[in-house]
Amino acid sequence: MDELENMQDGGFERFLEGLPLKFRVMDISLGVDTQMEFLEMLGKVDESFSHDFFKKNEARLFSPDTPFAELKQLLVHLSMVDSVEAMRSLERYVEQCPGEVKEFAQMAAYQSKLFLEASILGENQVLVASGMGGEGERMRFFVALMSRNRAPLSGAQQQLVQKEVEYQLKQSGATVESVTFEGGYVRIFALIPMRTNVKRLLERCIAECNELGSFMDQNMIISTVKPLSVDELDRIVNERSADER
Repeated sequence: MDELENMQDGGFERFLEGLPLKFRVMDISLGVDTQMEFLEMLGKVDESFSHDFFKKNEARLFSPDTPFAELKQLLVHLSMVDSVEAMRSLERYVEQCPGEVKEFAQMAAYQSKLFLEASILGENQVLVASGMGGEGERMRFFVALMSRNRAPLSGAQQQLVQKEVEYQLKQSGATVESVTFEGGYVRIFALIPMRTNVKRLLERCIAECNELGSFMDQNMIISTVKPLSVDELDRIVNERSADER
């Protein structure tokens, strides 16, 4: 859970400080390893590719004989072709490509669309990817709040927490997609603007709830990588408790 620990220790805030003014969060959920591999390969490309390059290489894209490593490199290069035809070809490829390259192809198709839009509008945007996707300048977060001693919340306490979460996040321009209660955990999925201090926002939720009974723990778990089951949450909380002893 290194990504989670990095987020809890301020890694996400440091990441936000490096964001440019124009960026877009991918609206599809893809494996983090695939995203990192694609973006690392993309970062090594210092030029765009011509429509002629696309025409010469389109057949290689759809050929079952193209070696896997070459195929991934080709997908990266085709995502940097300033051509609607190239973008449509990548979209078609996503629909019929082998499963082992599916996510990589989805990244290429998304990058192609972003590159073409930037060319048309005359403004560059940076692609921000996460394990659970997002929308525009908002990223999808999984958050787990917890009760003191992880005791199950009463019906009245659940209503209070849900109303407070929905109110506070709405005030910050976020959209709460779901709030569920399992054991002593409050599991939240929400689209939250990237430049929001999520930890501080949630601390405000907890403080407001505790004005009426002090039943919520101050700790929380935040992830943009993947949702966590109750068993995974238990393991993380127990590991943290052991480290603090």
